[in-house]
Amino acid sequence: GCNGNLKAISKILNGQTVEFIVDKLSGNTCGFKNTSCADQLACAVKSAYDEENAFNYAYRGNFDFKFYIFKKNC
Repeated sequence: GCNGNLKAISKILNGQTVEFIVDKLSGNTCGFKNTSCADQLACAVKSAYDEENAFNYAYRGNFDFKFYIFKKNC
């Protein structure tokens, strides 16, 4: 996305929860594309959050982390 939009998004989303970010940005489209910079940001935030939680869960010995990494939410 353009530099101005990226700066604005970072200011708006700073301190927000993953759920808020995903709720507000997921599904946004750009022109004829079925995605957008905002949609991809929501996907990346959700993916990072899920992977961090999976790692923490696996670290406590609850399941095999290597299988979780291949599951993508977006």
